[in-house]
Amino acid sequence: MSMTNKYLNNVNKRYPQAVKSLSILLKEDFRMWKKIRNENLVKTFFTRPEFRYLLYYRLMRSNLFLKILFLPTKLFNYHNLYITCQDIGGGLFLEYAFSTIITCKKMGQHCYVNQQVTIGWNGGGAPSIGSDVHIKAGAKVIGNIIIGDDVIIGANAVVTKNVPAHSVVVGCPGRIIKTRESIYDSWKKSDIKL
Repeated sequence: MSMTNKYLNNVNKRYPQAVKSLSILLKEDFRMWKKIRNENLVKTFFTRPEFRYLLYYRLMRSNLFLKILFLPTKLFNYHNLYITCQDIGGGLFLEYAFSTIITCKKMGQHCYVNQQVTIGWNGGGAPSIGSDVHIKAGAKVIGNIIIGDDVIIGANAVVTKNVPAHSVVVGCPGRIIKTRESIYDSWKKSDIKL
């Protein structure tokens, strides 16, 4: 089995949210925001425009009526946050999210995206992103690539090639500087070109 197929199989196994209801996804999203911000739902809704946009995104994807109802919210998107993804797992956290574009095939559960991040197309397709992935400020994840589970993409990194699970990627072009065997292990230094 090729390395790409191995990553695809791993990413596909991690997407049980396709059968989850909207309420479960919303609960997972709020649980992640509460864990990081330690705020109640009302305060989070009124003080965090990124959370509101994520809520509107989830509601608009759920049915046509809500999509039409919340369409005007796109006109008042002063943060320039754009999400066009077919399948995003629960627990997405958007830190500030100013000038952030998320265009991917899939995004797993419990992902963390900072401001000025671009996740997008490059001719051949859009990325597939695993679960527990952190994408730091200004990073670019471009093309028909696969980002494995438990990956950290450093600030301003440019990633255009597949990234195996349990890796830390930095630089332009991206290179792996740390790896580990599982999410419970410590990081070990490495230097692997992508």
